[in-house]
Amino acid sequence: MSLFSRMYERPGKGVPENAPEKKGFMLYLDILIHKFSKFLMINFFHTILSLVWIVLLIMAARVILVSTNLLDTVTSALAAAGADADIEALRGESAIMMQTFLGISLFVLWGSGPSSAAYSYLIRCFVNRLPLFVISDGFDKLKENFKQGLFVAVIDLIMLIISINAVCFYYHYYTQTHKLVLLLMMYIIISIIITYTMMHPYIYQFMVTFKLKLRDIYKNALLMTLAKLPGNFLMLVLNVIVLFSLFTFLIPYAAAFVMLILGLCISRYPSEFYAARVIGRLMDEKKNSLSER
Repeated sequence: MSLFSRMYERPGKGVPENAPEKKGFMLYLDILIHKFSKFLMINFFHTILSLVWIVLLIMAARVILVSTNLLDTVTSALAAAGADADIEALRGESAIMMQTFLGISLFVLWGSGPSSAAYSYLIRCFVNRLPLFVISDGFDKLKENFKQGLFVAVIDLIMLIISINAVCFYYHYYTQTHKLVLLLMMYIIISIIITYTMMHPYIYQFMVTFKLKLRDIYKNALLMTLAKLPGNFLMLVLNVIVLFSLFTFLIPYAAAFVMLILGLCISRYPSEFYAARVIGRLMDEKKNSLSER
């Protein structure tokens, strides 16, 4: 009721007692709209706590671009297409764009260890309508899962180095020998990378939901990724579209800033929302099966 109305003291309609529970996409939107200010706060602190890791990923991206000759390949292609810049300037601009894009993409898709554990816990609380204090509860979960989160970050770094080198190795020898088995091996490695990427929301959701050993977290994350493969792949495609769109229409550092503060709401959040809902439904099914016995 308007404050300037004569009947401003009369209570409004409020929420109907028998209002249907929101599910699926409507629940996703409802949480995003009503918790938007908290999302911005979470994104900000998640980014601040992950700054060292983000810088490390961007530096690693530079090494990958140079060692795989991808930077030179892209620079040569742009020069051949008639880009109006000298080759060195073009190489520098391409390096900034590509290493920032790759570093931010790895952060969004793979996370940053302990900070991502706290982020996943806060999203889980939003999805399950659990009360929380963003700062205090987030730091508590960060400390509680610091060791496992750190191990996940180290495994990510090892996985990144091995997979990139493996893809480059098989591609290099395929171009020389044209043996299909080498091409097949390269596609198998790429499929493993894609699967590993889709596992990450589940890795952190299992980490903050259950008391599990790290190997059990990875095993369950892999099983859930394969069991819900179409939905997980859709979430991955959404992330890639958002990342490509931002880095296409904005300069690299502006795209990175928008992605880290605002873009996580439409990239990382959908994946975490989906993973939390899948695990929540699994827990409900187990509770129902136990109650029926």
